[in-house]
Amino acid sequence: MKIISLTLSMFVCLTLLGQEKFKYDEKGLTPKYLVGEINELNKNKIYEKSLNWVKETYKNPDKVIKTTIENEKIRFQGVAMDYLCQSVLLSTFCYNTTYTIELEFRDGKYKFTPTSISYRMPPSQYSSGGDVQVNIDNGEDFYKRNGKIKKQTKTMPESIEKLFNDLEKSLNNYINKDDSNEEW
Repeated sequence: MKIISLTLSMFVCLTLLGQEKFKYDEKGLTPKYLVGEINELNKNKIYEKSLNWVKETYKNPDKVIKTTIENEKIRFQGVAMDYLCQSVLLSTFCYNTTYTIELEFRDGKYKFTPTSISYRMPPSQYSSGGDVQVNIDNGEDFYKRNGKIKKQTKTMPESIEKLFNDLEKSLNNYINKDDSNEEW
């Protein structure tokens, strides 16, 4: 019975480790990066597939890609339209959100690191507008001192998590896709 319990515990731990996701709370974005394991591919192939993913995912990939170091690194900047939303009084305002992600490559894995996120607040009669940088190192902009989320920004932390987790999942699925079996 002890062996079965031990085996089951190890399986649960390994499963949870393999399903790490981004979380945004009062401590900011954790973890700071995710590592995707692609054991059967070398870093050149992972780089190539990642670059193709960026080209297929974004409408203007030449504008999105900010840096490439062949087989080492890709840095890109995307925009999600009307993505981060804020509630003020009885109204909800959604803002265009810009994010930057850096991908690094080694044999059998890639590192997915969100480096920045901001949203563009349009000018109004109450403010001059402009880009609002989100602090990914701590979440004090969205949380009160007691750890509870601020009412006006309650959806923003969850939206940040979803954005980065969805992008990483999409990249991982693309890299793991078996393109040798495509039939016409």
